[in-house]
Amino acid sequence: MQMTRAVAESEGYHVILAEYRVAGKHKHRKDLGGFGDYIVCRDQDHPLGGDLLAIQHTVGLNNRGLHIRKIQKLKNALAWLTTGKGRIEVWAWRELQDGWHLQRTELVLRFGSEAMIKDRIVSDARHDY
Repeated sequence: MQMTRAVAESEGYHVILAEYRVAGKHKHRKDLGGFGDYIVCRDQDHPLGGDLLAIQHTVGLNNRGLHIRKIQKLKNALAWLTTGKGRIEVWAWRELQDGWHLQRTELVLRFGSEAMIKDRIVSDARHDY
């Protein structure tokens, strides 16, 4: 989705497509570790600071919930977050009367008796495309 790439680049990220097509009888797509359509990174010298972010993008808020629940069960996602360097966000796009809106949900680690992944909405904004 070009809108995801455009927003990430506008925030100073270098964007790497991590999703690929799997050939065969039933063509489908796979993404990095089951949770990253894009890997984006930003230099330490950037005014917003350095960052390493895996983005799972989708259209619709229903799909957002499905992706979050899937990611919360993935050992790869837990390992990515446990490094303390990588972050994960689900970017859910929806088209409303006034244009495209992007809701960004960050998945974060919570430690108790064991580590678990929780979600929190970090932004919900309209974008012109």
